[in-house]
Order: sequence, then C-alpha cells, then structure tokens
Amino acid sequence: MPLDPRVRRFLEVLGAGNAVRTLDPGVLERREHLAELMKLGGPAPPIGHIDPLSLPGPAGPLNARLYSPVEARAGSLPGILYLHGGGLVAGNLDTHACIAQSLAHFAACRVLALDYRLAPEHAFPASLDDAYAAVKVMRARSADYGIDPARLAICGDSAGGTLSAAVCQAALDHDLRHCMPGGGDPMDVRLSPLRAKDLAGTPPTLVHTAEFDPLRDEGRDYFERLAHTGTGLSYTCHPGMIHLFYGLGAVIPYARTALECIGHEIRAALA
Repeated sequence: MPLDPRVRRFLEVLGAGNAVRTLDPGVLERREHLAELMKLGGPAPPIGHIDPLSLPGPAGPLNARLYSPVEARAGSLPGILYLHGGGLVAGNLDTHACIAQSLAHFAACRVLALDYRLAPEHAFPASLDDAYAAVKVMRARSADYGIDPARLAICGDSAGGTLSAAVCQAALDHDLRHCMPGGGDPMDVRLSPLRAKDLAGTPPTLVHTAEFDPLRDEGRDYFERLAHTGTGLSYTCHPGMIHLFYGLGAVIPYARTALECIGHEIRAALA
C-alpha cells in the first residue's frame, strides 16, 4: 500500500542523507485532528501585542510567544507560563493561541506560551525539561519581558496541566534529575503528579475540571490533597462540559465564560 503523500513528505523533511526516521502515521493524524479541532476556538479577545521569543532550552532554542494585554504599560505585570495540551504528542503555539490570548486578557497578565518538545520524536521527560527551563528563564529575564518576578504563575490545560503540576513539584527538589533511560514509566510522579507522596510546599493552586471529562476525578483528588496542605485555593467543576471545552468557543459559548472565570481567579491570586 503506497504511503499517504502527507506521510511521505513528513519523512522527507525528517530525512538526513540516506538515514530516514519514521514516525507513526497515527501521530501525524492526531496532530492534524487537534489542529483542526482547535480552529473551533472562536474569536479571541483583544490583545495588546504578541512578541515571538526564543528561549534557551536544555537541547537547544525553544520557540515561545509573549502575550501582553491591551492595558499593559511599560511597567511590570504578573506573568504566566502557559503550557498547551495535546497529550505531550500534539499541540503547538498556533493550536492553543486563543487560550493563551484569553488568559492574558482576562487575567491582565503577560502570558509566556512555550512550544515545548513533543513525543515521540523527543521522549519524556523532554517536555518537562523544557517547561522547567522556561520557568528559570522567565524568572531570570523577567525584567526583559516586563514581568514582576514576585508574581509568577504556571498553568496548562490537559497534558499542559500535568506538566505544570510536575514543574511545581520539581521546583521543590533542586536535586531532581530529569533523566529516564529507556523511556517513560506511567507510574513516575513526573507523568502522574497525583502519585507524589508529599505535596507540601507546592504553590497555591487553582484547579478546573469538566463534569464529563474522564480526568475529572483525578483533578478533584489532586485538589483535595492540595487542600490538606493548605495550598489548594479553589476547585471548579464546570457542569455539562467535556474535555477541551474551553478551546471550543465557536461551538460551546460557555467556553469564554469559563476562561473569563479562570482569568479573574488568576488575576486575584497574583494581585
């Protein structure tokens, strides 16, 4: 059976001399489907300006975008590192641009959206390494970005939410080595932050889930554990909603309401 032309072209791009790395066509389809789905995000709220950035990463430069709200002035604003969803396999700066822009608008913060490395080309924990590196860069270069280093937050949706929680846990242990020879272990707390033995000391956290999301209970359980340590700020389960509803504003009008709610909560937490 001949290769799909899209698959063939992708292999040609990946080729180096006579050596060609193969990629499961299913991965390409997953990325294409997510990109098409995220076109249903609807019109994004107004934004002041968007600046493309290149951040130093553990394996080379990382693309990023800095979103500044309309009311942004020359002075410092709170900053959010935003990590997109996509199962650590799909998603990029373009697919989740509407969400990043919405966060900047509703939270009145500068949002740094990161284009972290994806699997399977870059096996886990590459994505976590990139996210952790971005946190350090964001703090070190906060003045360059117009960000107040004392008012930083990290957030993400779906897999990006997992990365956000894992980065917060990693920041508590300066000796943590992001190295996993032989591939990822689904029991590893860096893939499943809920499995961490101790969540004490994690930053104040806001958790949002959807009623018909298969990950709803894990999100609720994670918040309950955070609440016991005193770091769980609030938990919201959006009734009648599904996974990724917040990115489908063109067909789910409530998505904008939810993003506005999340943005206002972040704004209050960083005030």
